[in-house]
Amino acid sequence: MASNDRSGINAVHNIIATLYIAMMIISIPFNFLFLSAIITKRHLRTPTNILVSNLAFAGLIIASFFMPFKIFELLNPSVGFPFQQSIHMCRLRAIVPVACIFCIALTLVTICVDRYLVITQSMRSRWKITNKKAYMFLPLSWIASFAIYIQYISYMELYPFNGINYCIPYYPENPDVDIIIRNATGQAVGFIELSRLTFWAMHISMSFVIPTILLVTLYSRIIFRLWISQMHGHSTGSRMMTNNVKFRLMRKRKAIKILIACCLIFLVNNIPYFVIFISIEFRLLAIPNAALAVQI
Repeated sequence: MASNDRSGINAVHNIIATLYIAMMIISIPFNFLFLSAIITKRHLRTPTNILVSNLAFAGLIIASFFMPFKIFELLNPSVGFPFQQSIHMCRLRAIVPVACIFCIALTLVTICVDRYLVITQSMRSRWKITNKKAYMFLPLSWIASFAIYIQYISYMELYPFNGINYCIPYYPENPDVDIIIRNATGQAVGFIELSRLTFWAMHISMSFVIPTILLVTLYSRIIFRLWISQMHGHSTGSRMMTNNVKFRLMRKRKAIKILIACCLIFLVNNIPYFVIFISIEFRLLAIPNAALAVQI
């Protein structure tokens, strides 16, 4: 039975590692080429492209820094953390992915709000992002992302198991407020630390739920403005658009389609991420074998 369980776990690890490798093969060259184009071609440095380069930079960090760690850990579960004696590398490895995910969400929302204001209020909006504001946003977004998750790295510890260290979080326990899990007979069978619940509630809200609500709401209004209302105007024969107006409308629609595609990729990538890792986090009430623990 133990052998079968181990084989099943290894198979799952191999599948996840293969997916990470495939994502690295796609993500690293694509994001590198995009950043290279923005850096070398001055005419491409529009405010939106500068903000999109922040997405590419975050994706490049995840693919080149975080994923190699995960692939190594998944394919070598008995080896433990690659840097056995470095708590600093353990904590850096922990904060990088969550900070990148939040930075991506923050950037997508910023782009969405900017496009919404430009399209609905045209050039009158004093909040319209310029190149200068976009460049200022880049370091500020990263400072905010790491600052928000600085508490999380204090949870990370090198857990010794069978003489090998594993980099996993230890959430502070408080029996007075922690959630006790009981079976049908009322006997306590486990618990969930309030600190664990608080962190994940904050992480999900700030990196996924709130950004998703804002993106869906604002892009829905943009779509209504650029497509549905225009179609209604044509059907009522209000007035004919000039070629210049048609061209500008087509450019706006094309840009919005690209940005919506970016948002869909964000949603498609993060839904399984949060579902899988939340399931793991809240079933991992004890650590019988740290080699089997899968962390973000």
